[in-house]
Amino acid sequence: MTYFQLLGPFLLATFAISFLVVGRKFPRLHSAFYFAFCYASLALALTLDWTRDSFDPVLATYLTNIPYLTTAIFFAAGLFAINNRAVPWRKFAGFALGILVLMIWFRHIRPDLIWRTIIMTFGVSGIMLFGTIANLRDAKSQMVKAILWALAIYSLLSLGRTILALMVEADTLTVANYTNSIVAWTLQLSTAMSALAAAVLLFAHYGILIMRHLTDQAVQQQAIENQDAKYLSPSVKTDKLPVEKRPITALLVDLRGFTSYSDEHGSDAASKRANAFYALVTDEILKRNGTIDKYLGDAVLAFWNAPNVQENHADLAIETGLAIQVRLKAQPDLMEAVVTIESGECSVGNFGTEQRLDYTAIGGAMNIVARLEQVAKNRSIPILTGPGTAQIASHPVKEIAQISVAGIKNRIGIFVPLARDAPICP
Repeated sequence: MTYFQLLGPFLLATFAISFLVVGRKFPRLHSAFYFAFCYASLALALTLDWTRDSFDPVLATYLTNIPYLTTAIFFAAGLFAINNRAVPWRKFAGFALGILVLMIWFRHIRPDLIWRTIIMTFGVSGIMLFGTIANLRDAKSQMVKAILWALAIYSLLSLGRTILALMVEADTLTVANYTNSIVAWTLQLSTAMSALAAAVLLFAHYGILIMRHLTDQAVQQQAIENQDAKYLSPSVKTDKLPVEKRPITALLVDLRGFTSYSDEHGSDAASKRANAFYALVTDEILKRNGTIDKYLGDAVLAFWNAPNVQENHADLAIETGLAIQVRLKAQPDLMEAVVTIESGECSVGNFGTEQRLDYTAIGGAMNIVARLEQVAKNRSIPILTGPGTAQIASHPVKEIAQISVAGIKNRIGIFVPLARDAPICP
């Protein structure tokens, strides 16, 4: 084997490893794995082909030709993966089995080894032709479609060239002169073309996808930053906002009688009143560095101690609730509201999809604060806290009842905050 012959498999193996790395780095580019196996198979095929003199002639025929076949199969599988289509492994397996059976059968019809190799040449070109034609219609870009058309035409020419070679060389082909024949050249060139096309597809078409992937990440990060500006206190600085478990205090403020007001005065008047209510509540929450979870029609949901740590998060929520009630009483045109508060461990972070993310909390405290809202309305209690908040808050509270809450096995206590002179500072 010459240095040039050693260089080919080495370069192909390098490409195979590179494609595997790309596939692991960008999981969306799963066809890179198929192309990696395509390169590895071709490297093995060339190595065995150039060392075939070291093997028994019959064994060498199968050892050298089967890797060429797997090269074509993995390349065709990569074409299906590019178009996000299921790889027809059963068809490929049946096709490969048929070629191997024909090779063995021709041993009895034409004892010389060349005809078995010719069958493999037809098989490789046929698989490439099937893979390209099957994916032409589903190609997602003009560049990929152009490459597939070129490969389809080349595969047809390969079949024609093999037939022509048989017509010219059928009587002169031997094991000795096969290496320099048109048939051998066609087989090696067909698989080399598949390897070249794989590289073009990866570095061109997938280059676009990689840029889109990086752009999507940038857009997502910008969306998070925009979200921070709208829903978090200006003093809160966040980065990727990962999901984590931590104790929080949730606060829910809900307008009373808003539905009947909307029916009576119409949507325009209801919208103005809702926006005035949102402005008042948001102002008090952000004064104490709270995080606004969401606006719920006639309610506002917020929490403390995330994303930044706030040791007195329960007291901050109680102080916010009391301040909201004071301001609402001073503006009777905004109607009355009930405030419910509860503390507990929740999962907090960005939830959603690449298209939309919400920084929110999920857990028992969020569920209980919603359940307490109806209790507060039924009992006409302006501000109500759950047992979690009562346990950790330094602000004085008074238990007023034990109630059953849907989804909780045991009864829980409900509490009302008591007035005190000194305000709570963040």
